Amino acid sequence: MLEELSLKNIGGLDLASIQLSGRFIAITGESGAGKSSIVRGLEFIGGKRAQSELIKAGENEAEVQALFYCPASLKLPEDICPEEGNLFVKRIFSRNGRGKTFLQGKLVPLSTFSESVGALLRIQSQFAQLELLDSDRQRHILDSYGGKDIAQIQNNLRVIFTEALSKERELRDMESRQKEIIARYQHAEKILQSFRTLSPDADSEQTWEEGIESLTFLINSHGRLEQILAQITGGKTGEGIADTLENICLDIGQLPASYKEAGQEWQSEGNEALVHLQKMAQKIQGFLDSQPLPDLIEDREKTENKLGLLRKLKRLAQVDSIENLIAYCQEADDNLSWLAQSYERVEKVSNRARELRKEASRLAAELRKAREEAALSLGKAMNTSLASMAMEDITFSIEISDLGKIRSTGADEVSFLLASGDMPPGPVMKIASGGELSRLLLALQLSLPQEQIPETLVFDEVEAGLGGKAAVLAGYKLRELSEKCRVILITHEATIAALADQHFVVTRNGNESSIKEIDGEERVAEIARMLSGNATLPEAQEHARKLLSEELTSSSKNRKMHKLMYK
Repeated sequence: MLEELSLKNIGGLDLASIQLSGRFIAITGESGAGKSSIVRGLEFIGGKRAQSELIKAGENEAEVQALFYCPASLKLPEDICPEEGNLFVKRIFSRNGRGKTFLQGKLVPLSTFSESVGALLRIQSQFAQLELLDSDRQRHILDSYGGKDIAQIQNNLRVIFTEALSKERELRDMESRQKEIIARYQHAEKILQSFRTLSPDADSEQTWEEGIESLTFLINSHGRLEQILAQITGGKTGEGIADTLENICLDIGQLPASYKEAGQEWQSEGNEALVHLQKMAQKIQGFLDSQPLPDLIEDREKTENKLGLLRKLKRLAQVDSIENLIAYCQEADDNLSWLAQSYERVEKVSNRARELRKEASRLAAELRKAREEAALSLGKAMNTSLASMAMEDITFSIEISDLGKIRSTGADEVSFLLASGDMPPGPVMKIASGGELSRLLLALQLSLPQEQIPETLVFDEVEAGLGGKAAVLAGYKLRELSEKCRVILITHEATIAALADQHFVVTRNGNESSIKEIDGEERVAEIARMLSGNATLPEAQEHARKLLSEELTSSSKNRKMHKLMYK
């Protein structure tokens, strides 16, 4: 519960501080006096995004401090311990956009700050009335009213729905990948089989090209060497160089005696040449025998076939290099292995997704039933409150319709309806006036269970559009609400302000705004001003005293009781 509030350099406020003791607190003042600065300060301390343009002109930094009395159930960070139930919070922000938030003097992230203070303070403004027109907000209000039962079902549904979405996403991804693999690797089995047979490496294509070139050279050389050998030996039927040389040597041996010495030398040299020629023929024959031409031709064909197959595989794989072919085959092998295993996984995921959808449908039906029960209860409570605020001819109801699909929040669309007289029920946004929206908002706060109501509720001119009896009755309901929590009301309505048990007034002098607590004659003057615009008008002061006569006594009693409760 908010106990103290200090503002520095916010709007038109230089430095302001208020101490709260009442249960129903009114803050009043002329239009433009600076009441909105207090609301902005409360919003900032509640965790709303800071706006540098709301820092007082001429200043670079603004600061808000507050002291809360915390309930034992409040969840705070482990290292934040309230002292005797008191929680001190502070927020600083500057024009450069930087800010700091503190709990018990310890610097904490804004998210932690907002979560902690948000459970203690809620601000209802005219914008909150607009929230009543939003279907999602209406559903949230109904679910809040349903309490732990609806919250538990919602949580279970959210978990199941999230898992179902995850499984369906996984299923879509797997099926999409299956299609991509089948399309991308439609020739992969054939390619992989041939690739494994070839077992190429990064240099195979060049090696095989060079091998074919070398074998072609050997094949061509083989034929020429056979020709040379035939010339030497004469082949199978002819006379070769060796035969001719041998015959020459024999002829030299037949020369006359006068050439005997020379002939012997010539014959010896001829025989020696013949030996060398025969040796050369033997080596050529040995070389030809070691590399038979059919084997060379067969080797070249095999190498050509491997090279041709390799190039065909590149075309089938749509790659331009053997490195890319090797990568393709590795990827294909991995993907095809995944594909073979994926069908069983797809079936399991599909079955699980089906089970989750079925469970989500069951939970959505359970949630609808709980919402229907909560809608009847909330409608009854709302109509009771509205009847006591001069809206006897208005009937509030809640319609729950089927969205046609399941979401994490259920399968329902929630609509707040109003019926007037004999007119059929219609959406709040089409029927309710501004004043009726104000009373609807108040009736909702009154209807919520105690655990759904924050320790401090701030109403910013929610009485807009109300007057006369309706304003008075709304004031009584606000005071009734203050029995559940501390109610702070920023208002222009005198009849409501007179019901408060603590009253602050905001005044403006030049560019400076200030706030002070008022009582006695000062409060009479302020109520008179709110009634007539003239604080000194006797008739207005008399009316103000009549409004306050009963409430001053009641206010004093309530303040004393409050001090005893929180002493």
